[in-house]
Amino acid sequence: MRVMVTGWDGFIGAHVCRALEKRGHLTFMGPAEITVQSVVEARVRSVKPDAIVHLAAQASVPRGLADPALTYLVNVVGTQYLATAAVRHEVEHVVFASSGGCVYGDMGARETPWEITSPLHPFEPYGASKVWAEQVLHQTMRGRASVLRLANVYGPGDTRGVVAKLLAQREAFQVNGDGRQTRDFVHVDDVARCFVAAVEAGGAVGTLNVGTGRETSVLRLAKILGIDVVRPPVGSLLPAGEVGRNAVQADATRFLLLRRPWTLLEAGALLLGRGRVL
Repeated sequence: MRVMVTGWDGFIGAHVCRALEKRGHLTFMGPAEITVQSVVEARVRSVKPDAIVHLAAQASVPRGLADPALTYLVNVVGTQYLATAAVRHEVEHVVFASSGGCVYGDMGARETPWEITSPLHPFEPYGASKVWAEQVLHQTMRGRASVLRLANVYGPGDTRGVVAKLLAQREAFQVNGDGRQTRDFVHVDDVARCFVAAVEAGGAVGTLNVGTGRETSVLRLAKILGIDVVRPPVGSLLPAGEVGRNAVQADATRFLLLRRPWTLLEAGALLLGRGRVL
């Protein structure tokens, strides 16, 4: 299968390309500029892909708060340009990377991880842009789009996530809030397998959460990694746009029929800290 990958040179994109190639698919770089319609159109017309994996995004919550217009342009308008070109050139299927960490909002007192049917309550521009992009894609592709809502992805090659920052800065790491905020950490190899399975399943996947369903606090993560961070006072405020609790149900393992279970955080993070890969 000919698969075009936007964001191919990013952390997740590089792993997705390798996973696709291991399965025998031909991978192609996405357009150099997702916000220029003529560039997007020309690239799709040139490659003639069977499927597109759309990972390119403005993915920073703080930058989204500082520049919501840019976030909307890249994440929503860029997705519209890509979907329109995909329909015009008869691309069979588009698989889109959304955010399980931002589209639902804060879990608050909720006792179970977010389900795919949970209401969407993003409270910052990046999360809102992902919700709009999902809608644009479904409306344009009409049954030929899949959406994977990713939890907090970590693994080799990451430089921006909390796992990567903890390993890089170690005891000097500045904990946001009081460190008791939770995240659902999912290994990038598992995420890449989900994208491959979604590509191979065609348009039958719909929208799925890609996460483990496990909440892990930042302080617990530091303990797993053997890093003794300074514990901020209880009740310290989180930065604007950051949720207090987040985890999503492991939909992908059921619907994509993945044979290997999720990588346990204790194993994946420790190997990463020792400079090893799975």
